[in-house]
Amino acid sequence: MKRRLTTIERAKEDFTMLELEEQVKKYVTELQSEVAELINAEPQTPEEMHQVFLLKKRIVDAVLTEARIDENREIHVRFRTDFLIHAV
Repeated sequence: MKRRLTTIERAKEDFTMLELEEQVKKYVTELQSEVAELINAEPQTPEEMHQVFLLKKRIVDAVLTEARIDENREIHVRFRTDFLIHAV
């Protein structure tokens, strides 16, 4: 039992050292920057328009689990996680 507890404590220490909160904050900051760029993008060719669309789709797929419009034309979204609490 002591060996198992020691293993768990070591795993916990390793996990704490990963600095996940900082990594999530960095990810959200980068995502916000990319979204701002895409919002302000002015594609000139059909190929550029398609590339912008694909980038927007990739962000939506990464962040949302569901997006739908109901019969009253209201938009409902469900996020994979609460990214908004990590926004800078």
